[in-house]
Amino acid sequence: MLLFAGLYESWRPKPDQWETTFTILTTDANALTRQYHDRMPVILADRDADDWMDPRAPDPLALKKLLVPAPADLLIATPVSPDVNDVDNDSPELLKSGGQMSLILPS
Repeated sequence: MLLFAGLYESWRPKPDQWETTFTILTTDANALTRQYHDRMPVILADRDADDWMDPRAPDPLALKKLLVPAPADLLIATPVSPDVNDVDNDSPELLKSGGQMSLILPS
């Protein structure tokens, strides 16, 4: 399992309406992902998850040390079909290895 560093907030765009928003934090790409993109999600180590999630952290700025690229050996690059780039595609077939080892963006 990968643990992404994220932030969420509940706020009111109107007095009678609540919105909850979420973002995944990114950092510079590591050696593996750099060949595809210049940034990547911040992936937390298991040992850091509780510190990241603690809303009463004594020094929230100290958490900045976690906002670094993941070790390159944590991830494996696997060729997949360009179909993974379309959110309408949701099939176990997308998990099968195949295709070219390149970043394919939808047009």
